Amino acid sequence: MAAFSEPVRDVTLFVVPATEGAGSRVVMVANGKIVSDRQVNVATKVSGQIVELNVEQGDTVEQNHVLARVEDVVYRAQRDEAAAVAARRNLEVAHAGSERARARAAIVQARADLELERRNYDRLERLHASDQASDFEFDNARNKAESAAAALDVAVAEEQAAAIAVNVNQAEADAAGAGLRQLQQRLDDCAIRAPIPGVILERNAQVGDFLAAEGGRGANANAQLVKIADMTLLRVEIDVSERDVQRIYAGQAARITPDAAPGAGYDGAVMWIDPIGDYAKATVQAKVRIHKPGAGLRVDGSAKVEFLDRATDGGTVPAEGAWIPKSAVQAAADGASGTVYTVAGDRAVATLIAIGARTEQSVEALSGVRPGMQLIGDHLEDMHDGTPVRVVPAGPAVARPSR
Repeated sequence: MAAFSEPVRDVTLFVVPATEGAGSRVVMVANGKIVSDRQVNVATKVSGQIVELNVEQGDTVEQNHVLARVEDVVYRAQRDEAAAVAARRNLEVAHAGSERARARAAIVQARADLELERRNYDRLERLHASDQASDFEFDNARNKAESAAAALDVAVAEEQAAAIAVNVNQAEADAAGAGLRQLQQRLDDCAIRAPIPGVILERNAQVGDFLAAEGGRGANANAQLVKIADMTLLRVEIDVSERDVQRIYAGQAARITPDAAPGAGYDGAVMWIDPIGDYAKATVQAKVRIHKPGAGLRVDGSAKVEFLDRATDGGTVPAEGAWIPKSAVQAAADGASGTVYTVAGDRAVATLIAIGARTEQSVEALSGVRPGMQLIGDHLEDMHDGTPVRVVPAGPAVARPSR
């Protein structure tokens, strides 16, 4: 039976316009440097020659990815030797434990013997007092009781010595175990791993180079192997003139355009304004968080930041929306959200948006779209993520609302 094939739907595309109007405005434009919140210089914890190198500059790595390996022959031998010592110490602990158990059993036997001899002595003492036992029998019973008491004292002393031996051997075994764990960790550290997920910004060594741990020595020693930056947490650092700093505030919406990709734009917001100014430069540093960073961003690259503001009856709101045709939105039942579609290959791709103000022909998308995006502009009936589509030339563009 032939599988159901969904018919291809002809669609036109609508370009999301720049977000201006509706009371929104660019209050200031500044340039700054793109910085990652997490940027790590990965160094070796053990000294040795690099025998394996698994990354190149620009590679994306996951956390704990093995970046390189240091020669581990000596470290492995040290670990094996420590493992043998630890095993021997554990055997000594077991032997000392068995000796202590034997000493405890000897105490039990000595107490039983002493009880028997004391009863025999008490019996003969009564008989001797009534002249029914000889002096020899009485003295012999007394000597045996005294010997049994001495034997018990010896057994107790031997058990105490055995207990001390157990503690000593256990301490030595613990020390051997700690040494083994230390050498095992050193062996594990021969595999240099990524402490965070991110992109390799720098690689400072080659196979065959010697890496020295902190405090190590070597003619070509270089503890730093690579630099990694987490590209999911990016910000732009900007020096704002003291005369303009009053125009911005924490939480204020911003639009970021990287110099390396002038056609790409990213939403953002002011995350921090330095309470201390730079007297020499007459500037104040501000940091702008980049929402949903993309491939067009480069750490240490330049970016233009447009600080946005929008006045409403309720005051100043640090947000703005993009106006798009109603025909380009599948509105949800609550009216506060909806779905728009872009095209990837020959398929529709769904994107959720938040809906703000409305006019007869247009709606304000508060999130989910950005200027320059190409959206399917019509024929959204029963459309879903993955619907087969064919792009056809667009008709006249829908006019933006007059406000």
